[in-house]
Amino acid sequence: MICLIIATAFEAGGLIDQLQVDNSYLPQKLILADGLSVILSGPGPVNAGLSLTLLQEVLESDPETHFINAGIAGSLSGDPLMSIHYPTQFSFDVGSPAESVSRGLMNQSYPLLDSVEGAHLVTVPAPLWDKKYGQELAEKGCDLVDMEAYVFARWAELKKAQISFVKIISDNGNEDQKHLFMVNAKSAVVVLVEGLKCLRGLISKQETVNLQELKKCFGSKI
Repeated sequence: MICLIIATAFEAGGLIDQLQVDNSYLPQKLILADGLSVILSGPGPVNAGLSLTLLQEVLESDPETHFINAGIAGSLSGDPLMSIHYPTQFSFDVGSPAESVSRGLMNQSYPLLDSVEGAHLVTVPAPLWDKKYGQELAEKGCDLVDMEAYVFARWAELKKAQISFVKIISDNGNEDQKHLFMVNAKSAVVVLVEGLKCLRGLISKQETVNLQELKKCFGSKI
């Protein structure tokens, strides 16, 4: 079984019937077809955490489920808009400096997740529009930024669940591009949904997908 995890109905685009979605009641699970479901988590780490109950239910019903978190993200390293990434390293940043007295607690609460070498995605609790903060994250080795992925990566690590991540660059996380965000985000969602539709067609023919097949659907990193 494949279970897509998408933060918002906006990012899911035409993949789902918008009439089925109650945006006032997230997270929620939608069944698209045999072997394919979507969990709309809602935006941000709190909603992502609340959605883990649904992820757990899916995992218990089929321990071989392949979870795929797909969505838009910001680039911290100047990657082109609409470029496609498959992050494999994850961290969480609370948005304030960790003093030495609390660094151990922070590392215990939000350990770095580093499965294999690859793009490093940092999850933050609010949209990132502070250019200086973005530069600080980049200096820590972060390539991408979103508001949910770390939660899913940490859950999958603890539960030993199979999970992949696909992120389309919608912005460069700075205030200079804020007024263009929705324009760029809509363009990124077009790319995202085309990949999701390709993935849906692939799943209609087989029960599982691997990273190479994901890249065929969404494209390789530009």
